[in-house]
Amino acid sequence: MAKGLFIFFVGVLIALLTVGGVLVGRTFFFASADPDLTPKEVKVTRTSPTAGLVSFKTDKESVASIECGTAKDGPFSLCGAETVSTLEHEIKTSIILDPEKEYFFVIKIGNQTFDNLGIPLVLTTEDKQDGNTVDFPTDLLGLCSDDSLYQEEFDVNKDGCIRQNDKILYETK
Repeated sequence: MAKGLFIFFVGVLIALLTVGGVLVGRTFFFASADPDLTPKEVKVTRTSPTAGLVSFKTDKESVASIECGTAKDGPFSLCGAETVSTLEHEIKTSIILDPEKEYFFVIKIGNQTFDNLGIPLVLTTEDKQDGNTVDFPTDLLGLCSDDSLYQEEFDVNKDGCIRQNDKILYETK
């Protein structure tokens, strides 16, 4: 009787480990990116000295969140989220931002993280124009030559897309 019970519990344990392994594998190892969830027309703006807004569109309805930090390499923590599924996303920061610091953002949709080709999106301390000098417009990040809002003068490296490296090159001119 004891031997039969032992074999039964070992069988149940093996079955549970197998099911758990399959679920973990599907979630983390075999999950494929859904191109319809890729953010488009991403805009990062400072709506006030202590608040920011990340807006973008997706081709498939989803619920998104943003994670932010004060260093380009992180650590990042949750700083805004949506509560309903939508195609046009506007996520306000749910934390009070330090007006003197730059913030770096990544967009999270499901278990996918989106940034600007490996570089987090940036929210600078100032998003305004001073006299004749034009600050780099962060709302152009991610646009390519086939987009109607594309402005060639901000594609400094002339690769056909406006990315974070173009912003860095533009600001060092």
